[in-house]
Amino acid sequence: MSLIETQDELNLLCDILSHQEAFGIDTEFTKKSTYYPQLSLIQFGGKDYEYAVDLKQPLNFKGLEKILANPKIIKIIHAAKQDLQGIKKFFNIDLKNVFDTQIAATFTGLGDHPSYGTLCEKLLDVKICKKTQFSNWEQRPLTEQQIVYALIDVRHLTSVYEILYKKLTKQNRLEWFEEEMKNLEKTEDNKYLWVKYNQAPKSGKDYALLKDLLFWRMEIAKKNDIAPNLLVNNDIIVELIENNNLINSEAFLKLNEGFKKELIDLFTLEPTLNDIEEFKKISALNSNQNLKSLLRQILLYIADKLNLPGYFIASKDDIFITLLKGINETKIGKGWRYKVFGEVVQLILEK
Repeated sequence: MSLIETQDELNLLCDILSHQEAFGIDTEFTKKSTYYPQLSLIQFGGKDYEYAVDLKQPLNFKGLEKILANPKIIKIIHAAKQDLQGIKKFFNIDLKNVFDTQIAATFTGLGDHPSYGTLCEKLLDVKICKKTQFSNWEQRPLTEQQIVYALIDVRHLTSVYEILYKKLTKQNRLEWFEEEMKNLEKTEDNKYLWVKYNQAPKSGKDYALLKDLLFWRMEIAKKNDIAPNLLVNNDIIVELIENNNLINSEAFLKLNEGFKKELIDLFTLEPTLNDIEEFKKISALNSNQNLKSLLRQILLYIADKLNLPGYFIASKDDIFITLLKGINETKIGKGWRYKVFGEVVQLILEK
């Protein structure tokens, strides 16, 4: 019964899970052409059980959905972000009370993005084989090797969780971690997408267009469940903005007819006064790298003292947005990050 394919088996699993205080979760999915991960399998594991549910079977998943939605049960997941997205898409629920073992491990000084296999080896002296990690999870029937691999991914999660929980408590970082888990459950904000692509636009119009194009692409991608790069890839966005001549652009002619009118509307918009003022601030910020460099050096010093990766406290984009829009616009101005880094940043900015 390790692979759940019938309703009776699923009902029995739901009964087992409903009596647990915590259980491990992993998923297998594809995400080649979609915005959201398309789940094929969801696995559950504890100290004395491990099961994989075939989500391609025509079963009634309401009982499983209810258990997943129960905020009292701890869901232990390694590198949970895409699993949470896939579960949200398939079951239409937001998981609560998540314990991400990768984030917990980072807080306890076990490295930068440690893998599940690394944690099993470091904490449990167990080696994990990942040979079928990138196999075809859409095919049916699944091979025995695939099922074995899928179950291994949840076999040790509860043991890893127990060790990491104790480490977080001992290091007085449990509160930081719990704050991070609440942030993990929040919807991503698309307001500053442009910062990841180009922090030095050439004009106010280019800045406004870049910002609007990226926001438009992300919203359309989410609504239609299309990978953003398949909708309009990054090279086309750069070309459209650089040419500043939409109709004659080869990139524009290659686009889906349904999106052309919306893009034409975007290109006819003039930058607002706010866009122009923001562009001036961006130009001034880019002409003086000293402040960014100073904050980066302070960040790396603090990160080293805390035995944390620098990016984990604040990314280069976070620092850029903080200098442009203020500390409250980024995670630097909130919670544990404010205590360890944000207060210093604020003092420097107020001078």
